[in-house]
Amino acid sequence: MNDPDRVQSERALEAELREMQRALAAMRDTLEQQAHHHAGEIQRALTGAQSEIAQLRATAAALRDALEQERAGREAAVNDAVRQANTEIVQLRAAAAALREEMERREVEAGNCRQAEARAAQREISQLRATIQALRDQLDAIGPH
Repeated sequence: MNDPDRVQSERALEAELREMQRALAAMRDTLEQQAHHHAGEIQRALTGAQSEIAQLRATAAALRDALEQERAGREAAVNDAVRQANTEIVQLRAAAAALREEMERREVEAGNCRQAEARAAQREISQLRATIQALRDQLDAIGPH
């Protein structure tokens, strides 16, 4: 090749090289922009995921607290019911003991009354026998009619 063709060929190569360098720089800029954009999307996704995780943890904690409060409420209700039942049992036992004592007292009183009535009847029988005997003695003293 002669020199002018060679110079022209070198210039064309240099121009092509510059064009390739500009294209490469543009591609590099585009790649960096895409990387930056992708990093931003990743960061937004990560932030969203972390926010959702925090919300889920807070929800789980709130549910655990609510469950614990419910369990404590039920336990308190059961304890109250047991206490009330025990109180009622004590009251019923006391009432049964009082009724038993009253029944025994009345049985003793009834026994005492029966004994008193039996003694009174016995005295009356003795008095009637004595009266009968006195009347017989008076009849015998009068003589046979």
